[in-house]
Amino acid sequence: MQGIGEGGDEMRWNLSKSGCFQVKSFYQALGGYRNASFPRCTAQGKILTIDNLICRWRIIVNRCCMSKRDAETVDNFLIHCPVAWELWSMVFSWFGLKWAMLRNVMELLIVWNGARVGKRGNRVWAMIPLCLMWII
Repeated sequence: MQGIGEGGDEMRWNLSKSGCFQVKSFYQALGGYRNASFPRCTAQGKILTIDNLICRWRIIVNRCCMSKRDAETVDNFLIHCPVAWELWSMVFSWFGLKWAMLRNVMELLIVWNGARVGKRGNRVWAMIPLCLMWII
């Protein structure tokens, strides 16, 4: 018989069969893992931001983790937060553009695909919004 604190202690992640931590099992526990693509989830506003977790009855203080200011909504987090806006501004300056940010992610993606920046820049241009959102 072993006493308390004598051998046998180990960490185990109860949400996976192997007992090892897996991001997939964490998202399943939060109710957010689906075989959905990041672009579609982003456009639909279904990525796991604090406001979406609150809708799933998770008790969390709703404040943007980057700026510590406004509520963390998908649109604020990805395009309106001052930290995210600095990243967007940097990208626009690379292309020599002045850009008025749209209200939400869906509008941004629609307008972005309609913008033209020249033949050589089109492929890079098309990848920028989702790459930047993924980084954020």
